[in-house]
Amino acid sequence: MNGAYVHLLLDPFPASLEIVALVLLVLAAIWRSEPVRRAAFVLVVLAGVVTVPVFRSGAAARQTIRGVEMINTTAIDPHQEAAQQTMVFVMLSAVVSLFALIRYRGGRPVARWATFLIAFLAIIATASTTYTSLLGGRIRHPETAIRTR
Repeated sequence: MNGAYVHLLLDPFPASLEIVALVLLVLAAIWRSEPVRRAAFVLVVLAGVVTVPVFRSGAAARQTIRGVEMINTTAIDPHQEAAQQTMVFVMLSAVVSLFALIRYRGGRPVARWATFLIAFLAIIATASTTYTSLLGGRIRHPETAIRTR
């Protein structure tokens, strides 16, 4: 198992966890369910935890694919820059979610401002992880590039 394998193995999790968390936040609002809201916050925290090894394995993946044929080396730097921004957004949403879980433990309902802030940050984190994944796909899959005529 090399760095590229670990990176590709873990890469889908942050975006997927953020998307599921957003769905749960919508359901929590519809159902007015505090346990569902807390489950969404836990998923956002988990996305932050998983993002760390995804980000760190990116450098190892870069070393692993060096010299491999059919690699678009010009796509690596934009992917890495987007990954750095994504790391900030995902970790920020995870920290706010963790704060809300700690602050409102013991069955106390989570404040509305915390829910809205976490939903907002999760939307930004989801968009960022999705875009970063698109850029990462261009390293080996040129068909994902948007072509203009």
